[in-house]
This record gives sequence, structure tokens and C-alpha cells, in this order.
Amino acid sequence: MKFYVPAISSLGPNDLRLSTIPDRYVCSITTFVLSHTLPEGEYSISHRLDENQSLVRAALLERPYDDEQVAGQQQLLKMVSGVLSHYFGSIGQNHQNDIVLPRMPTQKDLANVIEMYNQSGMIIKSSSSLSLRYELFSSEGEIEDTLRNSGISIRKITALKEDGGTTEVAFWKDIEVQLYAGDHARFDEGLRAIQAKGFGRYLRPQEAYGLVIDILENKADPQFQDIFQCTGYEWLNLAWEMQGDNLIAYLDPIGLQWQYYTDPVTKACRYKYHTPMFTAKDKRIFSLEKMALGKIEGTYDRHDLSEFGDDFIQFHCGRSFADIPKALRDSIKIDLPPQNFLVPVAIHPSIPLLGHIGCNGSPRGVRER
Repeated sequence: MKFYVPAISSLGPNDLRLSTIPDRYVCSITTFVLSHTLPEGEYSISHRLDENQSLVRAALLERPYDDEQVAGQQQLLKMVSGVLSHYFGSIGQNHQNDIVLPRMPTQKDLANVIEMYNQSGMIIKSSSSLSLRYELFSSEGEIEDTLRNSGISIRKITALKEDGGTTEVAFWKDIEVQLYAGDHARFDEGLRAIQAKGFGRYLRPQEAYGLVIDILENKADPQFQDIFQCTGYEWLNLAWEMQGDNLIAYLDPIGLQWQYYTDPVTKACRYKYHTPMFTAKDKRIFSLEKMALGKIEGTYDRHDLSEFGDDFIQFHCGRSFADIPKALRDSIKIDLPPQNFLVPVAIHPSIPLLGHIGCNGSPRGVRER
């Protein structure tokens, strides 16, 4: 069994209220917040439960790089201090500017204050992660039993994720879809892992978007309702390659292998997907000549779905642009790969994003009926 910190993520206040994990086992609860009023940046509120005291810090995940973000941190800290003072009474502050609570909070206490953060008008969305004191458990068996019986959805418990996921499935159209995806892996590693569980492949892009839309419209089996909430990037049974102004899409690719190579210019060791024996069920070529390629955000060439032609959208989404629910079609982003690199494609349904990710993805198996 693998252990991670945090063990449990994507938590809302109600998850913490339902939790049956003994409070003494909880090391910290970190709440990541989204705000339209604070200066741009990634903000978090960390609730650390040390042996003798409880400390709270509200700050950017990385150090502020301008005066606006310094002011943003102060705004967040002021709001958090107000909530904690209202809930706990007298609070203190140490020399590191951490808030010191007058007593050790329970998970239910923190569920209440997180809900109060959310109602402050400063935060529009939050998600919390919970870390455990593994050293307090008597055995790995006790840890696993505690997590499995925690009252929290198993999808949110990172430490219980298996290579290749579990065998539970639900039916959608003419396929069986794995309900609990496997632990993050490279494309080829994840494929071998789900095949060892009895599945044949990943979701195709049309299936993934069809299922996402059916979930949004309450047309799918209720077992699918929160299927994509906690996995992040998920592999699709698809590969892309950019050649000039053309994007080549390979459906049901076989033979992608993650290997290192020596850069011919810099002589540095790098990694890419190698294709000594590559085949695919279908190959499509999409012209992107009319698009403004090269709009770089970070290391990716990112575009709105609306910039692509009807043939691209129909192939990847299984329907025309107009037939995709407006809230979804207006928010889908496409990350194109670098030139002349053959890469597997992933989807992140909750962002939502489709494309080259350059990292590990969750493997979710499909079995055709």
C-alpha cells in the first residue's frame, strides 16, 4: 500500500463533517481557495494541528512577487482572522505571523470555519486536503481500515488508489466504464495496469465528452455522478502529432513507450514517447492553418475550442460545437503538443481541458460489451 501526503483531497466542509477519522490522527487540513476579489495568484489557508497547538496560515502558495499580492495576502489573512476570532474567541499570533488558536479544533470545527470562509464574499470556491499522522497508527492494516471506513468517498482518498484502479464498473451506452481510476502513471504504464484488471483500453475522446455531457444533463447512471471529480488528468485512447500547420490524431494508438533520449543539440538527457512499433485504428489530419498557432501559456500552445474547425470538434467531442452545452463549449481549452512530437492525449473534465499534458495521468479502463 502506498502512502501520500495528503492522503485525502478534493474535500468540502460536508466531507469533514462526515469523517469518522479520529481527530488525533489528523496532521493538517489545507484549504485551497479561488477568489475574484484578490490579486491573481494561488492562495491557501493551512490549518496545522501540531501536538501542543493549532496554527493557521493564510497566504499565497508561492511567495508574492509584487505589492498587489502582498496586499492580497493581508486581505485574506484579515478575513481568516475575523472568522477564527468569531468562532473560537480570543486568538493569538506567533512571530512567524501564524494565527494561534486557543484550543485544538476538531474536523467538524474546521468544516464550520471553512464554510464561513466560503460565505465571506471573498472566496467563490474552495477545496481542502487532509494529511494524517501515519506514525500514530499501529499498522498498515489499521491505516487502510481507517481510510476505507472514513465516511469519505474512496475517490478522494489518494492512499487507497491502486495501480490500474479497481474492477467496479457501470454501463454507459455500449461500454463498461471503470468507476475508480488507477493511480497516476505514464500512458503505457497505465494501459498495462488497466489491462491487468481486465479492461481493454482508455476512453476515446468522443466517449469521454459524451459521458461528461450526460452527467451534466443527469442522463447517466447515478454511479457516474462524481466519477471525474478527483482524478485530474485522465488518459484518452488517443495520440496527437503536430506537423507544420497540421494536427494528426491517432485513435486507439498502440506502441507508445515512455523512454529517455539524448537531445541532438544540447546533448542533455530528455524523455519522450518512443514508437518502435506504432499503429493506430484510425488516423485523421486536421488543418490548423487558419489558427494563430504559438499563443504560449507556460509551456503549452493553448487555444479555445471555438478556434477549431467543425471536423476537429466532431471527431473529438462526438457532436458539433453548437450541440455542446454552452457552459462547457465556452470553457473547453485545447493544449497542442510541440512540433514533431507524438504524444498521448489526456482530458481534465473539471477544468475542462483536452490535450498534451507532459506529465502523468490517471488510467481509467473501458471494456466493450
